Amino acid sequence: MHTDGASLPDPRHPGSDQPTGVRWSARADLHWPVELVVNDRRIDAVTQNVGPQGAYLRCPQPLALDEIFDLCLRVPGAERPIRASARVVWSKKYGRDDPASPHGMGVHFCHMGAEDRRLINEAVRSYIRTLTPEPGDAAPARGL
Repeated sequence: MHTDGASLPDPRHPGSDQPTGVRWSARADLHWPVELVVNDRRIDAVTQNVGPQGAYLRCPQPLALDEIFDLCLRVPGAERPIRASARVVWSKKYGRDDPASPHGMGVHFCHMGAEDRRLINEAVRSYIRTLTPEPGDAAPARGL
């Protein structure tokens, strides 16, 4: 988590600050293609996890802290891509770059349409439902 003291406004309490490391909504391990637009440069990335407020984007050369950029997020099954602006809130450029610890950056979605945010929220909720047994479902079998 990002711990350099930077903060984002807490959407639950306008005017207050919460540490960036505090997550305001659930995230799901969904791997969606993303195109970042920085100045006139395009960078391909993939979400490692995503939620209605932000995402972790895997990319070989993460952007600088606090950099603001536009993105185009392709949600499987959606009629159109999601377009938003985002701000880098933390970054992992150095060290191992493997599936367990990929290079990338945590981003907060700054500007996104309500319908696009709803689409992400529904995808996250659907993903979480696949991980959570419904009441009355049999408990998973356990080995001896």
